[in-house]
Amino acid sequence: MPNPAEITLGGKTPTEKLVPAQEAKYYQIALLMLMLPVALAWYYYRGQALRQVVICALAALASEWVVRLIFRKSMNNQFDCGSLFTGAAIALCLPANAPIYVGVSAAMFAVLVAALPFGGVHRAPFIPAAAGMAFAVICFKDAVFSYPPIMLDQSASVIPPGESLASLLQNGVAPRLDVASMLDLLLGKVSGPMGSGCLTLILGTVFFTFLLGKEAFCSSAGFLAGIAAYAALFPRVPTDSLNSVLLELSAGAAMLCGVCLLHHPASRPKHWAWCIAYGAYSAVAVMCFRRFGAYEEGAWFAILFSNGTWGIVQELLTKLWALTPWSRKELPEYA
Repeated sequence: MPNPAEITLGGKTPTEKLVPAQEAKYYQIALLMLMLPVALAWYYYRGQALRQVVICALAALASEWVVRLIFRKSMNNQFDCGSLFTGAAIALCLPANAPIYVGVSAAMFAVLVAALPFGGVHRAPFIPAAAGMAFAVICFKDAVFSYPPIMLDQSASVIPPGESLASLLQNGVAPRLDVASMLDLLLGKVSGPMGSGCLTLILGTVFFTFLLGKEAFCSSAGFLAGIAAYAALFPRVPTDSLNSVLLELSAGAAMLCGVCLLHHPASRPKHWAWCIAYGAYSAVAVMCFRRFGAYEEGAWFAILFSNGTWGIVQELLTKLWALTPWSRKELPEYA
């Protein structure tokens, strides 16, 4: 019978280093990147936004700490900020006034069910934060999609205070866009998930993914291009292509997911070219869930779907490539 002190998560022995140094650094940088959306959330929602982020992050960290304590697994040389990142990302996908138990339960589900059974956040085949949010949507739908007015004057906005843009698009309502309303969308003066309102800031965050490597940047860039292309070709509301692109990029939490979650190392491809295709595929999945799904925002379900099916899609694309005249040129090896 094994010594309880040797029982560890993910089947690793005490002498094997669970988290390489580069993976620890990866989540430290990713957590710092989240500080931009956190600053945005504080600007629009003040103290309640910071409280939500701190509590969710600590709930995720405590969940990991308690499990490792039970299995007598030291946190030394293993702490990679992955659980803190997961909790903070979940908080940014929620309304600022969401009940605390919603974010806490989502963070605990992400860590205890979607991460630790696979060896930790960095090794989970599905993005833990997306799994946590999917759990929250299923269990607490009304709380997840009930948004407070932002703490700024919205009297001149074409979108009513407390009404989310994602909800309007789901119902086929096209807001009338003029210069002022476009500026509101770019600056985030609309109700929605507290970390994803400002399109300008989210787009700017894409360039910071370079700090995580070109694969992370290509995943986010492919996602952005996929959302824009789908919105231009297949608008959900009666409007022109440019307005459709702006509305879809500004609605819900899709851009936050594509920029801050999609580059999860264990679920994305290892080559930058495949990462572009993976990002575009995930974007199409998000738009299909938006168009045909039961919820006003289905980005978290779509990302989990792309995590689970990308391997099949990648193999299919490889076989299709072999039928083309360019097949003599080998595709990048994928993993």
